[in-house]
Amino acid sequence: MGSRAFVSIEDTDVALFDNTGMKGERIVKAVKTALRENRVYWDEPLFLSAKIFLAMVAEQKKSGEPFELGITNWKYADAEMVVAVNCDGLNIVVSVNNANVLFDGSFEEFVGLTDEEIGA
Repeated sequence: MGSRAFVSIEDTDVALFDNTGMKGERIVKAVKTALRENRVYWDEPLFLSAKIFLAMVAEQKKSGEPFELGITNWKYADAEMVVAVNCDGLNIVVSVNNANVLFDGSFEEFVGLTDEEIGA
């Protein structure tokens, strides 16, 4: 199994994951895409989680790699990258190895950053 990258929807028990070994780059891109294209759902955690998952599927299809995406209510402790989405506070935290925080800020700030600025 490759490295795990998670999107934790903090307002719910929903967690989205990718086990493809891409170390989070596509997950960050998928979350940014979903947020940019679905502002109307920023304060609707279940709808936004569905939109994020659809963006993850689109990124996975572009890669041509085996499909290893999923939805769970269990948040893995060994994830290499976690994108924590908080719809109540409209805030995102991107962290690596449960310690190194690459980004902590608003949805608005997040969608305006380049991938290099996030460090993903």
